[in-house]
Amino acid sequence: MQPHPLFIYGSLLDKDILSCVLGRKIDPDMVCPARLADFATHTYPNESFPLLKSSPGSFVSGEVIYSLSDTDFDRINFYEGDEYGFGELQAELADGSLITAIYNRSEPIEANTPEWNLTCWQRDEKPRFIGMCQRYMALYGTMTIDEADAVWQQLVKDNQAEKSQATDTAVLETGNTSEDRPEDSL
Repeated sequence: MQPHPLFIYGSLLDKDILSCVLGRKIDPDMVCPARLADFATHTYPNESFPLLKSSPGSFVSGEVIYSLSDTDFDRINFYEGDEYGFGELQAELADGSLITAIYNRSEPIEANTPEWNLTCWQRDEKPRFIGMCQRYMALYGTMTIDEADAVWQQLVKDNQAEKSQATDTAVLETGNTSEDRPEDSL
């Protein structure tokens, strides 16, 4: 058993994604709203999920999950891949108390990426991402993280190609091109 609860932010806040990653639903009594001071979530470069970046005065909304098993942590580590690793932080619970929690930290990245928003991600990315997550997590226990990462990169490429094809189809169906939109020709 891990020594501390887990602080989650990002795609794991979506209950469907969390259930897919863990291979089971979490008891609501195991979860508590929390936030992380002096950080913000930004989109990981070339992906749709977030990373934490230092941002004095900002807060990241998340949750703390208690009583996770070693298998739960192993599955989360598999899901997060090589971009992340476990670290410790102080999260603030809803009652204002601080708790030491484990979180998935990414290596410092100097990329200037936009802020990440769960509601926008759920609207724009989740419909495709959930299928990618299911296919990826089906690899748990059958491949190393490095082997599975190669599969993930192919899933991302396929997803980007599908998005591009959908955009091209929408343009053809509406007949709008950049020449038809004055704001795009400036």
